[in-house]
Amino acid sequence: MFGTKIKAVIVWLLFFYACGAAHAKMPCAQALAKLDRLIQSNTFEVRRDIYHYTELFPQTFIEQLASLKKEDHWIDAGSGEGFAVEDLANKTVLDSPSLLQQMEPTFRKPRRVKVNSEALRAAADKLNGKDTSEKPQITAVTVKMERTPPQMEKVKFKTGRYFEDIPNEEFSPGDMITDLYGVMSYSPKVDEVLRKYHRILKMNGRAYIFIGDYVPASRVNSFFRVLQVGESGWDAPFAKSQVKRKDGSTVTLLDWVLSLKGFKASVQHREVEAASWGHASTGPILRSTLVLEKVTRDFDIPNLRLVHTTEGKPPVRTFEEVFE
Repeated sequence: MFGTKIKAVIVWLLFFYACGAAHAKMPCAQALAKLDRLIQSNTFEVRRDIYHYTELFPQTFIEQLASLKKEDHWIDAGSGEGFAVEDLANKTVLDSPSLLQQMEPTFRKPRRVKVNSEALRAAADKLNGKDTSEKPQITAVTVKMERTPPQMEKVKFKTGRYFEDIPNEEFSPGDMITDLYGVMSYSPKVDEVLRKYHRILKMNGRAYIFIGDYVPASRVNSFFRVLQVGESGWDAPFAKSQVKRKDGSTVTLLDWVLSLKGFKASVQHREVEAASWGHASTGPILRSTLVLEKVTRDFDIPNLRLVHTTEGKPPVRTFEEVFE
């Protein structure tokens, strides 16, 4: 009789432990609902073209895009209305004089994007010189597309599903993934997204994940009003998001990703020069992209659970590592 009671207690303890472990893996329902509402609202900038990609991503992006061959594959994860991938199908992909002019300061945009003009012209000429048959395969992913997806040779659109929910088998191996304020900026399951990126990339393939601006100086506007004094660092929700590790320590989401095995990870910058109008200086900005290059077939990405999120665009999220 006594032994039976002991067994019953053990069974209940195992049951509660299993329930607790399952709960630990589940995202916080409130945070998940908030993030889902934000994504479904679709009130984002969705009309970014290849000019925006070239201006925001580092120089290596356009150089790699220009080097892709007809048998290669570009996956745009979070492509919005698909204007950037549509531009690649045009005879003139990039008009380099127009792009260089666009990067110069104006009254409304008093900053200059620094660029290696010779390398940009070379990449643009390479892209513009390719016939459609010589261009890479493209897959564009977007949760909600307001316009009818354009019918283009060598371009496939995947709409109506979250990137994480699309089976890996539906993707041909990719040479390059782009994520401009896309999946990694909004997903409640960044661990799953990273695993998918690793699985669908070819060896030495790269994922370009735009993460925002690094502000290494205090900001002052053109009317001498101090916006920040003595502050510097990330002005970017991705980098400000946090991960609580199993050992109790807390790191930024950026640092957490940089520490993962399976990728050669780096942060690449495009410098935006300081403006100096009326003796006011805003200081330089480093427009930053997290570049993940697949260097091993194995990877070790811990499970994460979403704990909290803001409703910003993009949001600042808090995750915690959970046990298997």
